[in-house]
Amino acid sequence: MKSKDIRKEFLNTRKNIPFGEKEILNSKIFENVKKSDLYIRSQAILAYVSTSDEVDTRKLIVHALKQNKIVAVPVCDYQKREMVFVKID
Repeated sequence: MKSKDIRKEFLNTRKNIPFGEKEILNSKIFENVKKSDLYIRSQAILAYVSTSDEVDTRKLIVHALKQNKIVAVPVCDYQKREMVFVKID
């Protein structure tokens, strides 16, 4: 199976998770990350800004900022065909 097909399969799986179940899973993921030693010890985190079909990262980003952690997210420059991380406030 090609990577493109695998990505498509996972996308379809994520899209088919019922809303209530997705909220429960998002909360569990957030709690697990928030309690992890690596996150607690980190002064900075890299995260993506989630879309509706992805694991919700917004709560984690807000939590990290409230904890005075440095938060950076990827930004794509399509003309240069590169990705850079940008600090957010």
